Amino acid sequence: MISHIQLRHKKVVEGAIVVLALLVLALSVSFSWQSYRDYRTDALAAKNSELAYLLANAMEHYTLERGLTAAVLGAKGKAADSFRTQIAEARRQADSGWQQAMALAATLANGPDFDLSLSLAGEARARLGGIRRRIETHLDGRGPPVALNEWFETSTQFIAVSGRVWETALFAERMSHTEAGRLAMPRKILWEASEQAGQERGLLAYYINARAPVPDDMLERLRFTRETTAFGIERARHLLDTPSADPRIASAAAAMRRTYLDEFAPLRAQVYRAARGGAYPVSAAEWIAQANAAIQSIHAVTEAITAVAVEKSEKSERRHLNWLGFTLFLLAGSAGLSVASLTRVRSLVEGVFHQKELAEVTMDSIGDAVITTDAAARVEYLNPVAEGLTGWTTDEAKGRPLMEIFNIVNGYNREPKENPIERCLRENRVVGLGNDTVLVRRDGSESVIEDSAAPVRDRHGNVVGAVMVFYDVAAQRGNTHLMSYHATHDRLTGLVNRAEFERRLQAILEQTKSRGGQHAICYLDLDQFKLVNDTCGHAAGDQLLRQLTKQLQTRVRDTDTLSHLGSDEFGLLLVGCPLDRAIAVAEDLLRLARDFRFEWRGTAFNLNASIGVVPITPENDNAGEVLAKADSACFAAKEKGRNRIQVYEPGDLEYAHRHGEMQWVARLNRALAEDRLRLYCQPIVPLRANYPTHYEILLRLADEQGRIVLPGEFLPAAERYNLISQIDRWVVRHTLSALKQVLPPKPTRRPGVACNINLSGASIGEASFLDELRAELEAAALPPGAVCFEITETAAVSNLEQATKLIRMLKSLGCTMALDDFGTGLCSFAYLRDMQVDFLKIGGQFVKEIARDPTARAAVRAINTVGHTLHMRTVAEHVSSRKILEHVREIGVDYAQGFILGKPMPMEECMLKHYRPTASVIRAKTAPAGRRPKAG
Repeated sequence: MISHIQLRHKKVVEGAIVVLALLVLALSVSFSWQSYRDYRTDALAAKNSELAYLLANAMEHYTLERGLTAAVLGAKGKAADSFRTQIAEARRQADSGWQQAMALAATLANGPDFDLSLSLAGEARARLGGIRRRIETHLDGRGPPVALNEWFETSTQFIAVSGRVWETALFAERMSHTEAGRLAMPRKILWEASEQAGQERGLLAYYINARAPVPDDMLERLRFTRETTAFGIERARHLLDTPSADPRIASAAAAMRRTYLDEFAPLRAQVYRAARGGAYPVSAAEWIAQANAAIQSIHAVTEAITAVAVEKSEKSERRHLNWLGFTLFLLAGSAGLSVASLTRVRSLVEGVFHQKELAEVTMDSIGDAVITTDAAARVEYLNPVAEGLTGWTTDEAKGRPLMEIFNIVNGYNREPKENPIERCLRENRVVGLGNDTVLVRRDGSESVIEDSAAPVRDRHGNVVGAVMVFYDVAAQRGNTHLMSYHATHDRLTGLVNRAEFERRLQAILEQTKSRGGQHAICYLDLDQFKLVNDTCGHAAGDQLLRQLTKQLQTRVRDTDTLSHLGSDEFGLLLVGCPLDRAIAVAEDLLRLARDFRFEWRGTAFNLNASIGVVPITPENDNAGEVLAKADSACFAAKEKGRNRIQVYEPGDLEYAHRHGEMQWVARLNRALAEDRLRLYCQPIVPLRANYPTHYEILLRLADEQGRIVLPGEFLPAAERYNLISQIDRWVVRHTLSALKQVLPPKPTRRPGVACNINLSGASIGEASFLDELRAELEAAALPPGAVCFEITETAAVSNLEQATKLIRMLKSLGCTMALDDFGTGLCSFAYLRDMQVDFLKIGGQFVKEIARDPTARAAVRAINTVGHTLHMRTVAEHVSSRKILEHVREIGVDYAQGFILGKPMPMEECMLKHYRPTASVIRAKTAPAGRRPKAG
């Protein structure tokens, strides 16, 4: 009895030791991991600070090169030799600094935004190199002159994109708690201030060396640049002037203010006074030298910031390294205690043998994905890597058959593969996975995997379960032949992907040009696919595409190529097939789609398709052109009622229009990526006293040659190809940002001006857009009445529920609402009362006829009366003459808008004229506006 009690006490004591040891082990692992993360973050912060300094140093010389080159351009190449030596030296130092910065950046892992900014900076630098060579050719007398604006825009864009590189590094979330992250904002402000000062230096050097007066618009821009530079310096000093500020930074900041705002100010004032007449008190060389000294004082502050950030990051790095060593020591001790305790307990508790062995295998393989099962191949455990690769958590998977969790197929033929654990349990040996194995995650995404499964035995040799260890081949080393297959095939359907389809089409096209032959392509678009996705989810849509693919494959020859081009679109390349036979094939595919029945969890769907057919002829230039024609023909089939075939007809104006729109899609995407969309403002003038002026945001696009393109040329394509919501988001974000910079943060009264932003019908119908819009407005915290949103009558009626929800939400946030183009759609006065908008914009088709058409005049009067009855203010659009304006006044309309009252102007110019700047800068390159082309 005593022996039994002693044994029981021994078990209790040793069990407590095990629990305590495991607790210490867990805490040690947690502390070690956190210390390691902190150590890595501090090391990265130090390198990011160094990168910011190297880029700032390089940009200092690039801005100097920009100014010196502007001076040479101002003198029309005369006396250029006196500057070319300085330009060459500035360029040499700039390029050397850039190469050092890029070498360091290549070693940093700051995420996808950082990598994208590096790529954009490289492209911008390539453009800078091109214009440099043109300027050198001109100065050598071997080429035409280069305009100041082109040189200035190209070099300034490169400098701005380069700033984005270090901003993405230092403003990353994990940098926020480091010294480098805390100093990132003053560093950014100083970067912008020095860039503004550099622009002022370069532009004035151009006019001084030309001995020419500065035009009024340029002088206004220079004064604004001067004010924003001074504001940036003062703002940075305010952020850095704290009790805990490092003396080196405080001293450099004080010297910056003294040098730039006090000592440099008298000379700059003299230059500005002489700017209108052109009789400057200094030469361009003297001006650049004085401006350099002043700008250098700004760079001195960033140098001090870098020194402090690197020093403190390195100190923190050493501290965390020491703490990491201590926690690793603690980890080793606790691990030893745990092993000793578990060894002793094992002799008393034989039941834990199985769990201990599985735990040891799992711990030994922790770097890879690990799944353990019982002897019946039911899941017991997944480690975090396995959870990530399968999409299942341990809690969700535990007790389920492994085949439900671990879904693998052959990467080439997409056929299911035998589960390795079932095989290893059956054969009682270690088995490996072939290198053609693809794991299909729970969400349908895929990974190429490799490794093995092994049985787990107890100490008597009995199989009690299995463990499988595997890893993502693509993440480790790549699988050349299978990766090559996946590079040319669609993972969802196993068909040839779009890139490979275009390659094969191009080969056939070249063959046709050289040897002749009859070939064709069919472009198939499912008519009801979106209904399946919206009703049952994307998993159902994916399954539909897989099932339909198998059916389509039964109707094509081995010599033909069937491709999944994307979403619900398929392409079929018919080799050695005349047009009449291609039409017959298309009709067969149309019948197949019509007869295809898809079922998902008790719900059945029938499909239809629209097919475009294009013969391949030697006259086609390339595969892209043939595909565009096929897409146009398919679209025409949809427009004519769907569930039909349309053969492409050369010379058809409808196809030409469709092709033009498709080309605009690519151009719009490039314009968005290259920041070539521009915001303009047109005044909406009050016709009554004490009413605030409004400015409607309008859209322009700067094409590849810098010419301004009106919205009527590209917005229809944006609406048709679903780019308009992306444009709406962009304009909201950038307009609110601009207003936030010019409006006081705590206004005492409503502003005297407001901006009108157009929203498209597509955005109104998008539920996520409303949430994003609310977040943007709450973050901007603008005064009530500063923003008015416009929606068209047609868009509001088409989506009345969402439009009403949008109006309520915007009004709760202090915005006003305008119903645009009223009278041109289907809106009844009952709808108008329920929507409760603030402004009613009378359709321009009535207003522009008001002076000569009594019917139009009566319509305007009726809409104005209804609007006032519902307590709405009215706006007359398209007021293009004094006579129309007189009629509008006589009727009693509250506002008027049109060329006679004010033409559209760049947003920067509008802000300068009608708002008081209170923040760093209003960019001329703002963003696109919402929904459709407006007047002008």
